[in-house]
Amino acid sequence: IASFDFPVAVAPDITNASPSSLYEDRGKQITITGTDMLGSSFEIGGISGSIVSNDGSTAVVNFPSANYANGTLTVTNAAGSDTYSITVSTRNTIPVNASTGSNTDTHLTIDGAVDGLAAWYGNTAFSSGDLPGTKTIEVTSGTYSESITLNSSLNPTVANPLIIAPASGVSPTVDASGQSYGFNLSTVNYVELMGFTVHDALSDNIYIQGNNNEIYFNKSYNAGNTGVKVETGSNNNVHNNLLYSNDKYGIHVTSANNTIKNNTADDNGSNYSPPEQTLLDEGFEGTFLPTGWQQYGTGANSWVQGYFTGPIAGPDGSSLYAIHGWDANYIERSLETNGVNLNGYATASLEYYIFHDGTWGDIIYTEISTDGGGAGGTWTTLRTHNTNYGGWSPLQTINLSAYTGNSIHIRFRYEQTDGNSGAVDVVKIKATPNAINTGAGLYVQSGTGTTVQNNIFQAKAGNNAYYALISESGITINSDYNTYYTINTNLFDYNGAVGNTGPMGTNDLNIDPLFVSGSDYHIFSSSGSYHGGEWPPLTASSGTWTNDASDSPAMDSGNPADSYSNEPESGGRINQGAYGNTAQASKSGSCTYPSNQATAFSATAAVESISVGWTRGNGNAVLVVAREGSAVNQDPSDGTTYTANAAFGSGTQIGTANYVVYDGTGTSVNVTGLTSGNTYHFAIYEYSSAGNCYLTPALTGNKTTLIPTVFAGDDAGICEGNSYTISDATASNYTSLLWSTSGDGSFNNTTVLNSIYTPGSTDISTGSVTLTLTAQPGSVSDEMILTITPLTTADAGPATDNICYNASYTASATATNGTILWTTSGDGSFADATAEDA
Repeated sequence: IASFDFPVAVAPDITNASPSSLYEDRGKQITITGTDMLGSSFEIGGISGSIVSNDGSTAVVNFPSANYANGTLTVTNAAGSDTYSITVSTRNTIPVNASTGSNTDTHLTIDGAVDGLAAWYGNTAFSSGDLPGTKTIEVTSGTYSESITLNSSLNPTVANPLIIAPASGVSPTVDASGQSYGFNLSTVNYVELMGFTVHDALSDNIYIQGNNNEIYFNKSYNAGNTGVKVETGSNNNVHNNLLYSNDKYGIHVTSANNTIKNNTADDNGSNYSPPEQTLLDEGFEGTFLPTGWQQYGTGANSWVQGYFTGPIAGPDGSSLYAIHGWDANYIERSLETNGVNLNGYATASLEYYIFHDGTWGDIIYTEISTDGGGAGGTWTTLRTHNTNYGGWSPLQTINLSAYTGNSIHIRFRYEQTDGNSGAVDVVKIKATPNAINTGAGLYVQSGTGTTVQNNIFQAKAGNNAYYALISESGITINSDYNTYYTINTNLFDYNGAVGNTGPMGTNDLNIDPLFVSGSDYHIFSSSGSYHGGEWPPLTASSGTWTNDASDSPAMDSGNPADSYSNEPESGGRINQGAYGNTAQASKSGSCTYPSNQATAFSATAAVESISVGWTRGNGNAVLVVAREGSAVNQDPSDGTTYTANAAFGSGTQIGTANYVVYDGTGTSVNVTGLTSGNTYHFAIYEYSSAGNCYLTPALTGNKTTLIPTVFAGDDAGICEGNSYTISDATASNYTSLLWSTSGDGSFNNTTVLNSIYTPGSTDISTGSVTLTLTAQPGSVSDEMILTITPLTTADAGPATDNICYNASYTASATATNGTILWTTSGDGSFADATAEDA
């Protein structure tokens, strides 16, 4: 009898998990160490992980984005389980950075972030759930080559929307090359999409199907169809977008009650090839003969609807097809299609299947006529079928492109010289229409109640099929305060009529909007338009303000009821186009500027401050802006009031790192809070207080703050028991001084220049000490070495002693810290006057 010992199953034991935290929207790959984990399952808070590897002692497990019930990691095998605590967190701001690592808390893609949000929150309303609030997908700078599709289960609310936006101060790009969409918002409601550059989607760069969405400050170009398409839904607000060089339309609307406002659309449209169309599709399933078809010829039998015995199915799976029965006598009989008009098509093709089984001498000819067909028509043979296919042939395809522009008939002429049968099935004629030109800044295909205001729609030049605006017959819009422009024949293809009247409202303009250039859609202003610069136009720091030769008619031409508070200088109305009511809006020229700028810049530097002076011009007041390290790079905006503070960095910041340090009528300011040794640049602007109109260019200058200098004094020495008065130390440009020692002595005052140092016992035994003088700011220091000479001691021995006449005396003296010299009051001599035992 043999016996065997079987291993006893042991429950797993977890010793560590790393990393030990995750966010529900992101998930994490976790490495779990322990014992007896082979064959185990892994879950956190009820969510199963996917095992990457597991050797029993180390398991690498991917835990997905999900709604975790808790942070308990449970490892389970047949013998039992063990648990470990994982920190599971939630957040309302979800970061995205294409440059981050693969197992961090930051998503690598925007689509990954929205998918993670959907996995975590599902269809729970954003106003409830385990972390109520607005959800923000915050995207850092970079190019994201992807398509972003929202899960339709997401449930933002009016109070807590979903925001997809750049991180502060950055401009991410979505490259949708090869993808149908850049952003597909699906049917999700209450989404705000702002601040992106999106390009090259095969269909639409931004695609909307939900309600109450806001699409703004996006730059959209080179889409295969449209920059922004509103497919379904209502109350969507599309505003302040740049839409250009898209193959069809800047904006395409097919639903009701949407608002299109302050957009700029230009150069949208192209030569467009429509999709292939099927002009004839006959499988002989219905009435025979099909409508418009005919047959004719000789012989006792005819083409009929039927099937071969079996039945033998047709190529489409049906047992019905057009079949010609056999006859022992000669047969020639044609089955002819209805007429098919190929006028207006670039390419065309014929498809069908033939049944041919055997070698009985029957032939089916495929023929074409362009003169009306029929028995008396002129027919050209396209293909002859006398091959034994053993049943149904492969799909037969014949190129008919040579016949485009004609009305054609196709016939299948059956010729039999001996008994057999033939058949035809699934006859199709397909054709691709001629390429057409189409394009518009705005295309309203369907839907009522579309409001169109404050936009600039410029038609692409070069073809009369390109319009500023298109709407289908019966479709009208509410248009006012827009600029429509074209150099083609007509502005509009509107409500079924081509012309220049279209939807023009009382305050709409038909005139050149005067863009800065073909690629810069800021509008001209003789008082200053912003050339170049960053996107989105929330700041105006990297471009240049330039006075143009003329003014755009779109300036100050928007709806008077709309806010213009963000424009640097307004004539009391918002500008039209994408830059309206932004920091980059062209200036209206309503300002009256001083004629004389401040002059005679002067500056006196201290260690942490600079006193700046000037001679006044003729403005009502003067504004002083300071910048550390480089010249002031952004002027103040007309119409804007700034808060000044002489403590650098505390006043209003203009652009980046330009701080207002003075606003008043004086001629000087002492700027404090500066760093020693740094250079500060100043720009001084005279301005008119009426309208806050700042005269440029500014008076400029710079000054470098002083650096402390210190000298601790020359090295010196003292005898033991003495103190040292530091009399030759010097310092300048300092705010404070501090003496320090490398030893254990003390100063009578560590904060004065000429301090007194008393050595300590360690200093004396060491024989020297380093004294350091440090000046602030900047901790500038110098040091000197103080040498300490110990005290000299001498002991000649007994005070009195006796020796015999003519005898010598050996002294028993001792001496330290010096040299020895014996002397006598008599006339004797020493054997060695420099030795202790002389």
